[in-house]
Amino acid sequence: FGMGEFTRFGLGFEYPHDWPGRCSVYEVSLLSASLNPSLAWKATDKLSLAAGVEIMYVTLDLKKRAKTPVAAIPGASFEVDSNIQNADDVGLGFNLAAHYQFNDQWAFGIQYRSKVRVHAHGDVAFTYLGSTGVPPQFEGVVQQGYNNTFRDGGADSTVILPDSISAGIAWSPTPELSIEAGAVWTRWSTFRSLNIHLPYDLPTSESRKHWKDVWRFNVGVEYDALDWLTLRAGYVFDQSPMTERYEDYLVPTDDRHIYSFGVGFKWEAWTLDLSYAYI
Repeated sequence: FGMGEFTRFGLGFEYPHDWPGRCSVYEVSLLSASLNPSLAWKATDKLSLAAGVEIMYVTLDLKKRAKTPVAAIPGASFEVDSNIQNADDVGLGFNLAAHYQFNDQWAFGIQYRSKVRVHAHGDVAFTYLGSTGVPPQFEGVVQQGYNNTFRDGGADSTVILPDSISAGIAWSPTPELSIEAGAVWTRWSTFRSLNIHLPYDLPTSESRKHWKDVWRFNVGVEYDALDWLTLRAGYVFDQSPMTERYEDYLVPTDDRHIYSFGVGFKWEAWTLDLSYAYI
């Protein structure tokens, strides 16, 4: 029996508040933390099996702006800032895994992690930012219309975080050298949209995603150069889940290349490991 703590999903960035895409998003913070109690069973001398329950906490802060037309004045509009804060929830999932040790040199592992459904509840605050194309004598009427429509309150959204399958194989030609290669397939096609239900009679803020399933490939090497010194290096190719038709600014990146290296020190009962990754 064991307990793991880690993060599967995370995102954080900020654009200039007046940038052209501000009506899509200009600031976001998505944090997740998972607790994963697991049971493992050594079925044979070579085969081990495991299963666990994932308890995932997710919290989202999202800032964006909206241009609202003024019905009585053609071409006129006013801009509103919306700040969604502390939208959080706890979702449940599970994981299954197997590990097979062929011999002293070769080993293989595979794992499945389930989808996690979260229904996050938070608060939204609105701020009036001014109008465009509104004559000065009507500015007060427009602001009064804003006050009657955009009132702070609760906001909520339901998101299906994707399931994934990961597998890897390790080769140890000598006791000092280990080389591993692996892949992760993530079913981002389950992320269909990010729709936020706003308070009172405000329409739902809809954002269609229709992301695609993606692969992440990785390779790493570890070498015990000395009794007290271990050297490590790795490379990852990570595909972007977004499609051209539904491109948006929620993830400010395309496919990613990640290069990493590390060093480990051993002294009596102590170990110290340092690593660096360049994306």
